[in-house]
Amino acid sequence: MFDYEVMNNLVLVQFCHEMYRQLAAKGFDPAYFWVRERDTSLHNHFHLAIWVNGSVTQHPQRSIEIIKGAWDKCVRAPGCVHFANAYEHAVMLRRPGDIAK
Repeated sequence: MFDYEVMNNLVLVQFCHEMYRQLAAKGFDPAYFWVRERDTSLHNHFHLAIWVNGSVTQHPQRSIEIIKGAWDKCVRAPGCVHFANAYEHAVMLRRPGDIAK
């Protein structure tokens, strides 16, 4: 089981590098930024915004699949991506420990 308490910035940095590499290889010309936040939450969490070249992709499904695969690879556990509503272009990446919650 993945220990989300030890998830530090390194996991997200590895994910961003892998995601960028894969999206760039497909010509998506990605740009992104992220922040780590705690505020009133019990645990630290990340916010990540990703932009891709709209001239290369007309629908987010292909880039979403790449992002999902990169996240699964970095946390070494499949099924940790929640599609809030792909048609609104929103995806929630979950840690393995959060799936049961």
